[in-house]
Amino acid sequence: MHRLLAAIAVSILPALLGSPAIGASLPLIGGPGGGAAGFECQVNAPSLVGFTARVGLWMDQIQPICAGFSPSGTVHRTINGPAFGGSGGGATSGMCADGSVVTGIRVGTKLSPGGGDNPQYVDFIELECTKLTDLNRVVASNSNTVCIAGSLGCYAKKTYEGEGSSFGGDYQPFAQRCPFNEGATGIGVRYGSFVDAVGLVCGRQPAVSTPAPAPPPVVVADNPAPPPADPSTVIPAPSPAPGVNFTGEWTSESAGNSYTMTISQTAAGTVFGEYVRIGSPGTRNQLVKGVVVGRQLIAQWIESGQTGIAKFELSADGSSFSGGWARDANIPLPGQNAWNGTRVGAVAQGGQPPAPAPGGTPTTSICGLPGGTATV
Repeated sequence: MHRLLAAIAVSILPALLGSPAIGASLPLIGGPGGGAAGFECQVNAPSLVGFTARVGLWMDQIQPICAGFSPSGTVHRTINGPAFGGSGGGATSGMCADGSVVTGIRVGTKLSPGGGDNPQYVDFIELECTKLTDLNRVVASNSNTVCIAGSLGCYAKKTYEGEGSSFGGDYQPFAQRCPFNEGATGIGVRYGSFVDAVGLVCGRQPAVSTPAPAPPPVVVADNPAPPPADPSTVIPAPSPAPGVNFTGEWTSESAGNSYTMTISQTAAGTVFGEYVRIGSPGTRNQLVKGVVVGRQLIAQWIESGQTGIAKFELSADGSSFSGGWARDANIPLPGQNAWNGTRVGAVAQGGQPPAPAPGGTPTTSICGLPGGTATV
């Protein structure tokens, strides 16, 4: 009667669930007894992902579990196929992890008591499960096994001595695996009151999207990245305040050193100049690409192969400036590397350079970094 019911279930389930997947059957593993049957998963749940079973000393019954997957590879439905076998033993089950399908089985069998090493019934079924995204890999990185067995477990070998069989020594279970890039889509069985033999039906599996690699972690440095090396990249456009003019001769001090400075400012607010450390008259250092913004002069200093930014603010009466300097493309912070100056002579007006001395030409230079070659 149970064989008739199973046969009826096999015949009517496709009508209920849709057409079956088309796969290729692998050979059955186990004994020759019982009646032959098979089941293939349906198109809305096309992949074999496990079994429910009844197991005692050997396997009494198996029932395939089929699954359908979302495009991302997660299970969104499972459907049980018909049960094959008897009602003895205790209930158990085994199922692949989410996103994986059965790609192989290892089957242990009870040997026939009639002698020899002929299998009679199935002892256990161990599932090999593989991620859908790994089916096209020669070596799958996400394969795992699931054991469906009774008290003996999924043994690596079994010794047959004193069990009514003439076969002596260790008995190795059989194994089979679906072809490359395929997974199980159903099973073939021989069964009666017990499960005599089982084998996989294999076929192509549903396509799923491969997860995009995770973005690299954002590393927050203890210190911010250094600014660009070119100081000119941080110098703004000129926009001098009315009446502000740095043109003229200056004396200045920074880091214990004294300098003479000559600065020339155009009406547009651009500035050029040079500075010389007192006591080293042969070393002329430069201030280039300077601009006046409001009451502040911002320029690039160049001294002994080094460079950076100088920033001065003109006093209300135009007779002095206060400021500082920094290296590379760093604009100096208030109070950083103080560099202060005092005008020599009258204050220039209107943003124009002073008239040249008789018989000479106007000096065009811009103030630079204090500290001389010893401090820069």
